[in-house]
Formats: sequence, C-alpha cells, structure tokens
Amino acid sequence: MLAKGVSPRLYYLRTKGGLEVDLLIEGRAGVLHPFEFKLTRTPRREMGDAIARFRSEFGKLNPAPGGLVTLSDHDAPLTRDARLMPLSVFLSKAGILSLT
Repeated sequence: MLAKGVSPRLYYLRTKGGLEVDLLIEGRAGVLHPFEFKLTRTPRREMGDAIARFRSEFGKLNPAPGGLVTLSDHDAPLTRDARLMPLSVFLSKAGILSLT
C-alpha cells in the first residue's frame, strides 16, 4: 500500500468494556484485520483472546481473522480467530518491510 502512495488506515481499540486490540488495519473494502503484539518467544493460546472477543463483539463489521505477532519463529494457526505470526512475517505481509 505504501509503495502505491496509499496510506493504510491504522487503528487502536479500547472499549469501555475493557477490550483492547493493539492494531486494526483497514484493508480492501473496509475489512478490519486485528493484531495483538506480545514480546515473547513462547506464546500461549489465550494471548489471542482479545482478537476472538473483538471478532465476536464486532461481528456485524465482518472482521477478518487476526494475528498474534510474537518473537517466536513459528507461523501457524493459533485458534479459529487468530494466527501465530513471527514479527518478520507480519512486517512482510503488511508491506512495511521486505525481509527476503
């Protein structure tokens, strides 16, 4: 997106009900992609709970499954709502930085 001169729409969410999502990226057709960032090499499934809660509470917006971005080397499904994603993969897929 940046290379095409298009500024991505980036958001942070915190609701009165205590839900926090570290990053929401508005993609094509307004689809929201939620991300949580954890500075750990040993992620746990419950670290993706905010993404699951966001997708449930904001289901009318039809958000995409999200990503749990960590210092882990693993890129794999975490839950039905979130994918475990190394920071390098996130940066590459987000088009922010090419690490290849």
